[in-house]
Amino acid sequence: MEKCAVVLGDSPALEGPPAPPEGESLLAALVYDVSQQVQSALRSMLKMTGEIHEISCGITDEMEKCKESVADRKKALDEEKECVQKAAYAALQMLRAEEFN
Repeated sequence: MEKCAVVLGDSPALEGPPAPPEGESLLAALVYDVSQQVQSALRSMLKMTGEIHEISCGITDEMEKCKESVADRKKALDEEKECVQKAAYAALQMLRAEEFN
């Protein structure tokens, strides 16, 4: 076992890569920090996009309900208009009939 330890201890491949120069280390740290900030911003944007989609779906549903309501009201008003017109024509016919008598 000691023989393996000595052989492994003398092996330059197992010592690890040489320490990067201080400038590269600072640059790597800066790049890492920026990438973390970007990831955080992307997560926030994704969350907001989901919320916007959810809200827009709700708004679209409400708009459809309003369109249906408007169509129903228009139909009711058209029916009411028709009834009023029929009553007005009937009243005019009665007045004309009285004029001729």
